Amino acid sequence: MPAKSMPIPQGNHDYHSDAEDEIGGVLRDAGVTVLEGDATVLDCGGTTLGVAGGKGFGGGFEGRCASDFGEPEMKAFIRHTKDFAARLNASLTDLDTDVTIALTHYAPCPDTLEGEPLEIYPFLGSYLMGEAIDSAGADLAIHGHAHKGTEKGLTSGGIRVRNVALPVIQHAYAMYCLEAPEAADRGPVRERVSAW
Repeated sequence: MPAKSMPIPQGNHDYHSDAEDEIGGVLRDAGVTVLEGDATVLDCGGTTLGVAGGKGFGGGFEGRCASDFGEPEMKAFIRHTKDFAARLNASLTDLDTDVTIALTHYAPCPDTLEGEPLEIYPFLGSYLMGEAIDSAGADLAIHGHAHKGTEKGLTSGGIRVRNVALPVIQHAYAMYCLEAPEAADRGPVRERVSAW
């Protein structure tokens, strides 16, 4: 499969210069699938791979998170994450594929942030994305962004999460092998994941 056919989300650096639409356009013109709350399906030798995702956003994790209360800026911050989480959930739910991956820039769980200062966790991800992934189901969740984090983690619902930020995996890419279950063995995704 050509590298440019792999779907990607944009990251916070793509947004820093306020040129995310231009950057996304250049990538799309080059044949790259850029996800932002939507999904795509790839045929991998007869096995369908559904990838849903996008940049995501922050807000923190259960017990230590921001809420959409108070100042308009705080409400906007959290509502942005809530809106993305709802789109991610819908995109994952709509996929009917052999294997499903949630692909975000920001982290859906705190496990893969270990190594980062606790004070910046709210700016590295949100439990709302983890809840969206758990609710819809996925075989794997992949994110970047947390350069001092840890590679492996789990959502609160038990879905495997991998932080593929270059400083974490120390390679340009990582390979994760996922087996597509036989049609007769397919059950709810959560059951498949907990058995691994």
